[in-house]
Amino acid sequence: MFIVIAFAVLCCSLGLQIHAAPVIDGTEFLQKYKYLESGEDRSSLTEETVREAVRSFQLFNDLTVSGTMDQQTLELMAKPRCGLPDPNVTKIVQAGAPVSIVRGYSAGGKWTKTDLTYRIENYSTDLKTTVIDKLIKKAFKVWSRVTPLVFTKIDHGTADLMISFASYKHDADRWDFDGPGGTLAHAFIPYSGGRWPLDGDVHFDDSEYFRSNGKNGISLFIVAAHEIGHALGLEHSSDPTALMAPFYRYVEDFSLPDDDVNGIQSIYGEKVDEIPDSCKTSFDAVTTIRNQLFAFQGDRVWRWGNGIGHKRTMITLDAENGEKSSNLFENLPGSVDAVFESTFGGDVFFFSGDKYYKYTNSYNYSESGNIADLIPSLPSDLDAATVVGDEGDIYFFKGSNFMIYNHLSKELSESFAISETFESVPSDLSAVFYEDRAKGFLYFLKEDLKFVRYSTTKDRVTNTSLFNVKFLKCKKAKKMT
Repeated sequence: MFIVIAFAVLCCSLGLQIHAAPVIDGTEFLQKYKYLESGEDRSSLTEETVREAVRSFQLFNDLTVSGTMDQQTLELMAKPRCGLPDPNVTKIVQAGAPVSIVRGYSAGGKWTKTDLTYRIENYSTDLKTTVIDKLIKKAFKVWSRVTPLVFTKIDHGTADLMISFASYKHDADRWDFDGPGGTLAHAFIPYSGGRWPLDGDVHFDDSEYFRSNGKNGISLFIVAAHEIGHALGLEHSSDPTALMAPFYRYVEDFSLPDDDVNGIQSIYGEKVDEIPDSCKTSFDAVTTIRNQLFAFQGDRVWRWGNGIGHKRTMITLDAENGEKSSNLFENLPGSVDAVFESTFGGDVFFFSGDKYYKYTNSYNYSESGNIADLIPSLPSDLDAATVVGDEGDIYFFKGSNFMIYNHLSKELSESFAISETFESVPSDLSAVFYEDRAKGFLYFLKEDLKFVRYSTTKDRVTNTSLFNVKFLKCKKAKKMT
């Protein structure tokens, strides 16, 4: 939290009018975020110097420009925000100058390459490491969806973007954190194109209470997406609705605002849609529907006809590129986390983030909403889901655990460890599907394209192979990109 002092004394000495508002050291704030020179002695500050800084802050943040520390100004200053300073608008806030600016993004740096690596050096204890991994990955996807940028996570060595959690004074830089509230995180804009060691690094204030959403704490995903924007070259935006606006704002159903899209594309250009190579594609979700097998990746889908396992025949005409999933399932988002077909009624349910999408047995769109409203206590950002057996049991997988929801009783079980129930089956899955009810085979897929086939009747793994080789009939295993 900012160092709190009686700000009224300073304001009175400068002749500034103030109103009832949060007690916050406004001058320290203006110095911290470069509206005033950080090293300037307060005693040397003139009334007009402070007024001009206040006007700059108000103008940049779309407040009524009064030049006084009024209530709306101090209330905004007290809100949590990014630690980077705001772009300098002081030069255009002179006496008699128009009190308006063209609102929008500001680009400051650029990487000289489009294939970038990132590494999470340490983790907050607020969330499981697998959850943090998934939220950070989701934050990178915000930017890779609209640019040619490709991000790859590494676990050792030096990455282009080094990510860490720290509290108060930390060794990496001179920007100390301030405890809960105030500064949430900061990042380093690649002004040198990646030549400076700290270019692209992201630091989170570990004193904050980070959550997978923003309902009971600070959304790690929203903060990470903002800081990654800096790490890619964007400065703060003067559009208050932009992700890159300086102050934290939780948006439940997030999509990247146009200002941020325009900003990042001004640096790296637009994304050229590349259809995934099915022989080196990690699938987001796999399921059986009407005894046909469906495999989803991004906005593409591959289908196989009736049969069992890899003996099925692919019915997708373009086996290499698949087909647009929205051609079959209207209103389906660009990527899904999990999918299953209900045993009762044949409805198909897709899950993406904290949302679900329901389709009737004829693939017609029926409804969508929050996962919490469909199945209370079911987590968002699932890894996989599948129906098992004929009694209405639906297995939901996330990280190293799974939960069972019964369609008939409407009851959700406690969380079980995957390793304790399914021996030799890995965690952090990309997809799970069930077929051949006579033998009860469960297929567990990983992002590296490996799968294990588990027999529920024998309670053991009966086969391990590569999904692209067995099901896609690729001549040889290709390294996944």
